[in-house]
Amino acid sequence: MTAIELGKKLFEKEADRFRLNPRKILTSGELDRIAPDYGVARADDLFAAMGYGKILPRNVMSKLLPPDRVSELEQEKRPR
Repeated sequence: MTAIELGKKLFEKEADRFRLNPRKILTSGELDRIAPDYGVARADDLFAAMGYGKILPRNVMSKLLPPDRVSELEQEKRPR
């Protein structure tokens, strides 16, 4: 498995945790738009960095969602 494939799997798993459709995000172009924020040129580079552990998928999710939504979903995930 390549770093890109591993990064995609990690991203998809995180998207599921946030109740997002990973396929919709992958085809929307949003990842290409935010990739430069992480010092990479495109989505595949972002996935490779996630696969190598340089970027956390959760951090990418926080760029894709409004901050209040991230906080709300984090609260729901925590055990009570």
